[in-house]
Amino acid sequence: MATGSNNALSIAPATFLSILHRCKALTASPSAISKPKASSSSSTAGPNETLQVLDLWRVETLPKIVNGGAVEGGKPRDPPYLTLTELEDVLTCKMKRGKFRPTLLPLLRSNSPSTIEEVTRASFAHLKDTNPNELPSTKAVTDALNHLSKNLKGVGPATASYVLAARAPNFIPAFSDEAFRWVFSETTAPGVKGGQGEGWKRKMDYSLKEYLAYFHRVQEISQRLIEEAQVSYKNNPDQDSRDCGDYRQDFGASSVEMVGWVLGKEASGWAPGTTLTDSIDTDAEADTKVGGLGERKRKQDEDHRNPGESKKRADKSATSSMDKRPKLKKPQAPTLAEVNDKHIPDIAADGGGLRRSARNR
Repeated sequence: MATGSNNALSIAPATFLSILHRCKALTASPSAISKPKASSSSSTAGPNETLQVLDLWRVETLPKIVNGGAVEGGKPRDPPYLTLTELEDVLTCKMKRGKFRPTLLPLLRSNSPSTIEEVTRASFAHLKDTNPNELPSTKAVTDALNHLSKNLKGVGPATASYVLAARAPNFIPAFSDEAFRWVFSETTAPGVKGGQGEGWKRKMDYSLKEYLAYFHRVQEISQRLIEEAQVSYKNNPDQDSRDCGDYRQDFGASSVEMVGWVLGKEASGWAPGTTLTDSIDTDAEADTKVGGLGERKRKQDEDHRNPGESKKRADKSATSSMDKRPKLKKPQAPTLAEVNDKHIPDIAADGGGLRRSARNR
């Protein structure tokens, strides 16, 4: 686990920046090889791109799309939304950075393109009164994240956070396993599973409650780093020419997440050139729940609206369970030889001692 100079609660600004600069090299991987694009100006990156290309698209182009910037030949989206292809790129990038869950992309693609656009547009609307350069309220982040996770199949808090992080990169962090475990490496908080000292093996629920605890912890770390960097600037003005905006960009939420991600990957031995698809998790449920919302919540809502369907599903489940029960064989009377075998001990061929019967071995 990150200790000493790399501790999330005490890491120095200079050390933080040196780790941040290793992020780009760490995303260089031979997996999903394809010809990199000449620039990141396109509104999509493509699911077969390397992580480095996808991550560059995520941090440079996606924020322009989400904030109504000029994309698609100079036409801004007002109000902003994401297409199905763009959301696929977001999910692919997230999985390449973490665990590959093969069922998530098919789930995501089961949403219609119009549904993706409508839901993402409504989610961003919860943040419309938030200046990208200001900290959004907890309620705004909660409502936006809930709207994505509740209404799109294959989208949970982690994927939703990657989308919302593009709206305000300096304040809304992406929800990665490594960054979460790093910021809670020495402490815990309400809503966080596990206790102090569990390090990189801390269990996660991927719930809304857990994300909000992480969201607030990242703000604390970011603000401390900014304040310490500003003090350092006052003491050494010739060595630091940044203004306040640069401090927020260098030590904002997105940077905190990246540093935690780098430290987590390096701790696991993941270096440039490592195959990313080695980390596979077949549990799609891990990223499709929102502390009671998600797939189970959608089924509960459907049951409430249509009790008949709920009964059909329950009957089908019960029938399926009965079909899977092992069939019992009808007992048969033992033969005379079997009866004798239970009462007459076996004698070893060489005249040795008694040998245990098969029943007692």
